[in-house]
Amino acid sequence: MRKLLFCAYVFYRWKEEETFEDIWKKVEEGADTMHTLVMFYNDSVVLQKTEDSIHNNHEYNLKLTYDEFVELMLSDRVQDSLYDFEQAEL
Repeated sequence: MRKLLFCAYVFYRWKEEETFEDIWKKVEEGADTMHTLVMFYNDSVVLQKTEDSIHNNHEYNLKLTYDEFVELMLSDRVQDSLYDFEQAEL
């Protein structure tokens, strides 16, 4: 049974062709958000772009294995590290 363990946030670059500078410019204009919710489940990790008013979250969902998540965190698609951890209701 799939169970949510905890959540955090990260700055993730969803589109390969965009730079973080491009995204920050859109953020300043109110057309984008830098925040991506990272949900840690017992069997996987799911990334979801925040801010429903700007994005259709169904288009910005990414389900990963833990190994894939570690690779992602070491890539240039992530800026800085995880922040604002939240424990799931147990």
